[in-house]
Amino acid sequence: MALHTAGPARARAGKKVVVVERGRDEGWPSFGTELRRRREREELSLRDLAARVPYSFSFLSKLERGKNAPTPEAADLLESVLPSELGDQPLTELAVQHIQGSQGLRLAHPAQLPPAVADFVGHTEELRRLDAAAAHRTPGSVRVVLVEGPPGVGKTELVLRWAHTAADEFPDGQLFVNLRGWGLAARRDPSEVLEEFLRALGVPSAVISDGVDRRASLFRSLLTGQRVLIVLDNAADAEQVLPLLPGSPGCMVVVSSRRWLGGVVSRTGATRVQLEPLTATDAVDMLSTVAGPARVDEERHTAHELGARCSHLPLALRSLSARIAARPHHSLVELAEELDSDEALLEALSSYDDDNPGIREALSWSYDQLPDDAARLFRLLGLVPGEVSVHAAAALAHWSVPMTRHVMQRLVHENLLVESTKDRYLLSGLMRVFAAEHVRADAPAQEADTALRRWLEWYVHSSLAAAAMLAPQHPLPTLDSPATEVASLVCAPQDYRAGLRWCDREVQHLIAAIGCAQARGLTATAWTLAVVWGPYLSLTKGWSIRITANTRGLAAARAGQDKVGEGWCQHELGSALAQLRRFDEALEYLTEAMRLRVEVGDQLGFAWSRCAVAATMLDMGRYGDAREEFERTLEIFQLGEHTFGSAVTLAWLGSASYRLGHLQDAVDKLSRAREQFIELGDRAGEAFALVRLGDVYRAMGEHERALEHLDRGVALRRDLADQWGIADALFVWGQVLHEGGDVAGARSAWRQALEGFDALGDPHAADVRARLTTVEATFA
Repeated sequence: MALHTAGPARARAGKKVVVVERGRDEGWPSFGTELRRRREREELSLRDLAARVPYSFSFLSKLERGKNAPTPEAADLLESVLPSELGDQPLTELAVQHIQGSQGLRLAHPAQLPPAVADFVGHTEELRRLDAAAAHRTPGSVRVVLVEGPPGVGKTELVLRWAHTAADEFPDGQLFVNLRGWGLAARRDPSEVLEEFLRALGVPSAVISDGVDRRASLFRSLLTGQRVLIVLDNAADAEQVLPLLPGSPGCMVVVSSRRWLGGVVSRTGATRVQLEPLTATDAVDMLSTVAGPARVDEERHTAHELGARCSHLPLALRSLSARIAARPHHSLVELAEELDSDEALLEALSSYDDDNPGIREALSWSYDQLPDDAARLFRLLGLVPGEVSVHAAAALAHWSVPMTRHVMQRLVHENLLVESTKDRYLLSGLMRVFAAEHVRADAPAQEADTALRRWLEWYVHSSLAAAAMLAPQHPLPTLDSPATEVASLVCAPQDYRAGLRWCDREVQHLIAAIGCAQARGLTATAWTLAVVWGPYLSLTKGWSIRITANTRGLAAARAGQDKVGEGWCQHELGSALAQLRRFDEALEYLTEAMRLRVEVGDQLGFAWSRCAVAATMLDMGRYGDAREEFERTLEIFQLGEHTFGSAVTLAWLGSASYRLGHLQDAVDKLSRAREQFIELGDRAGEAFALVRLGDVYRAMGEHERALEHLDRGVALRRDLADQWGIADALFVWGQVLHEGGDVAGARSAWRQALEGFDALGDPHAADVRARLTTVEATFA
């Protein structure tokens, strides 16, 4: 074989090109044969063709006769003039086949994978998905896996861990490049990367053409029939990735990126592997690997807390592990105390080493690339903990819902935000801290305060709308109309279930919202928020939240010298404490609520507090006192023609009559109350009357009638998702069955009731447990 420089190509292309002079190959279409076939199909003479490309008539004639071997550069130019049709063999591929012939180039087997980290833990499911992608081949297409995830989640570590274990499946080599999509260094140009890959495969520099398209064509041709693994780490976008993809189904490409690369997925059908933070257990295991298992095992609870504060991100955990290891004489508790604030934690997890960035640096690289609108929303989301709905975010940003949704999806694609459910988004702990830090650093002075005021107004008006849907007859505070920029965003549930779902999702913000309102001197907003959540928290027995919310609401009302707000919060606190059987405390709060409501002239509010006092007395066993208070309360409601208040008080009077042994009077009052509830469309009130009637009929020995009422009551309470009410009805149901001789049925009903009360942490669980213990001991 003789190597020489092709004169015409060198003169016109301006560079040295190595060619192989040899005769025509047999057994597969030669470059010259395919060139002539395409030229004649286009009805071009050799001189016509020479006029369109930078090659002479003589050079093209020798190409067709096999006297000159083609270069990839020449093939690429001719391909552009004589385009291929379906069934044609690419000219570039034929040129490479010449180079790779028995007398030409032999490909090298590169092994470019960097070492994997030693402290890798977890992510077994993601590794399994990579294995599955490697095992699956589709004829004519390359296998592509896109590993996505937020900054610091360990994408590179996962990919390298898997690549090393799978390297034997790719005997023709492994190529690796850090595309530097994020970081201080300039991102890699695909053309430069292709040149490096081609050289790693053994292609002489003289054969490598200029231009990304020509290099990509040569790269694909060289890898035809090969089994090579290509790892493209830290990719910025599809434009950076697509030129680096081979076409051979024997090859596999694994791409890691912080961003959703939709162009790669749509073009290649890539398998997406979304990398999530470590589990709590894996996070502690990572701390143990670096900091030492003995120290971590001794203070495992604190280790779990530190892992959670690091959002279970491997990058943050490694920084924390190094800090722990460097201070062997400090306990984890002492280190945790040093990092008690979010700012201290973020500072501790930062780095001043460009080669080993910390979590703040990693987050900054993503944040700095955001467009202005996305960066602004990201900052504002750091003000609100937990999940945020698209409507809440729109209130924060003062944008329309469609615009807000669009920007939030941009943040999701950047893996800076997680879409937890439809139109609800979550900013993880460290990202929220980072975002809040940039509100202070990057935003105008009043931006955060103004945004939070809009969010509070949206939250309180939406909460009131949900409460009105859950308990339309229940007394609630009145609010001024929301500001214009908030009015269109207020969530108004269309039915009971929608209201319940809204409250289930948004209750997580209640305490933070009250604190936020207090901090801004919005005392009326603070106590109103505490009160309007009463119907939901009463239904779900969220006593702890209800007591905390109204304790803070009471403090806000007092700070604002708002006696109306004080009366509301005193009433709510007393009602919650009564349900927890803290009767003495409950009566103190309710009595004070009565006094305050008399002072401000709130006759209706006074009647409701008096009704709550009577109900507390009834639960305390003070049946006569309770009946007297209920009768006085009923007079107030009837004088004010308040039908709902009258129905509620009448139902309680029926319960008092039952406790006093006046069973027929109890039936009369409860039946009248039930009729009034039906007229009002109040299903909760009707269910209460039905279950109490069932209990009275049980006491009267009318078991069939009792079960009939209980059955209807349970059905209503199930429809209302009233878990406490269902347990209450099942307890009475068990009593009816037990008295009728069905011990097994009674035990089953009581066990279900016990499960319901226990799940709610309700004191009635002790009553049911005592019944079960007695019955089971007798049954045994």
